[in-house]
Amino acid sequence: MAISAHHGSKKQRGTALIVSLLILLVLTILGVAAMSTTTMEEKMAGNSRKIDLAFQSAESALRDAQTDPAIKNDLTAFDSTCTNGLCLPSVTGTPVWDTVNWSTNARIYGAYTGATAIPGVPAPVYIIEKMPPVVTPGNNLGQAGSSSQVYRITSRATGPGGVVVVELQSVYKP
Repeated sequence: MAISAHHGSKKQRGTALIVSLLILLVLTILGVAAMSTTTMEEKMAGNSRKIDLAFQSAESALRDAQTDPAIKNDLTAFDSTCTNGLCLPSVTGTPVWDTVNWSTNARIYGAYTGATAIPGVPAPVYIIEKMPPVVTPGNNLGQAGSSSQVYRITSRATGPGGVVVVELQSVYKP
C-alpha cells in the first residue's frame, strides 16, 4: 500500500508567492521614495550652504568697502562711468548697480584694504557710490544745519561653483 506525500498538491495555486511578491514590490517602492527624498534634502542643504557662503562673502565685501581709502580720503575719482568701482549716482533712473560691468569696473575685495581672501568662494566685488551730501537741519531757530557725506555701497558675491549670486547694499556715513 503506497502512501502519497503530496496531499492537496492539485489545490495549491501559488498565492503565497503572489502575496510575497506584492509585499516586496511595496517595500521596493517605499525604499525608492525614501532615497529620492533623502537625495532632494541633500541637494537643498547643499544649496543652502552655497547661499550662506555667498551671503557671508558679500557681507565681508560691504565691511571691506567701509574701510576703503576712497571713503577715508574722500577721493575725487568718483565719476558717472563708475571707473574703478567709484561711482556717482545715476541720472537716468536706472540704478548704477544694474548697469555697471561687475567684472571690469568693480573693486575687488581686499585689493585696496589688504583684507585676506575668503576661502572656498571667488573674491567678492563692490562699488561705492558717492551720494549727494545729506543736510541735517539745526536744532534751534536760527541755528545752521550741517551736511555730511554718505556713500551707497553695493557688493556682489558668488557662492562655490558660481551658481549662486548675492547682492547686498548699505548706506555708509563715515
